[in-house]
Amino acid sequence: MLRYWRKTLCISHLKVDLVELLWQSMEEAVQSMQRIHTEKKVKAEWQRAIWDRPENIEPGASVTLAEMEGPGEINHIWITVDNKTTDADCFVLRDLVIRMYWDDEETPSVESPLGDFFCCGFGRECIVNSVPMAVVPSRGFNCYFPMPFKKKAKITLENQHANKIPAFFYQVDYCLYDELPDDITYFHAQWRRERLTEKQKDYTILDGVKGKGHYVGTYIALTTLERYWWGEGEMKFYIDGDDEYP
Repeated sequence: MLRYWRKTLCISHLKVDLVELLWQSMEEAVQSMQRIHTEKKVKAEWQRAIWDRPENIEPGASVTLAEMEGPGEINHIWITVDNKTTDADCFVLRDLVIRMYWDDEETPSVESPLGDFFCCGFGRECIVNSVPMAVVPSRGFNCYFPMPFKKKAKITLENQHANKIPAFFYQVDYCLYDELPDDITYFHAQWRRERLTEKQKDYTILDGVKGKGHYVGTYIALTTLERYWWGEGEMKFYIDGDDEYP
């Protein structure tokens, strides 16, 4: 989700470092979240943790991992699970779908395969070392994105795997407050894919986002069907009134 690379964009002798822009956006998003802890409207906080290990999650079943009343903020999620149930059924990380709901919404603000949410594509674990996401060897998935909520927070897991999941371990750390600022930003994440991209047609990473907010990053996993493709291309960001040109 947060893979940064260095590329310099030159426009009419104006050089803009995309890495610096992304880090600036990330820092602004984190600062806006941190205001929750410093605003005078926050009167008190209580640190809580939910730990559990649901066993034998049946195929097609959905389980609730966490559900708490607000106001509050999730500040850490840890999960570990085996990456296969048999040698042939080895896509557990793609077949488990995590969803998160804030307040009274019926459509989840977060909906993604478990592995892809933690920057591990194609159902394969890898080591991730960043501030908001960290994955250690043996599939220790950690998310440190601040996730505030005013009324309620709910996290669910759906098993779309062919077999039952014998063991699933997780912990959710969060704080409860008396009040939160009126202009808190809610965390959103979505997953999408295209089996075969079309030549000379832009692939849309994110669209349909309305309102004020901060873009904090994208994780991309891809494979090629031919040799000697170097991944050349450009990222285009259309913001507010941008139409023909990003």
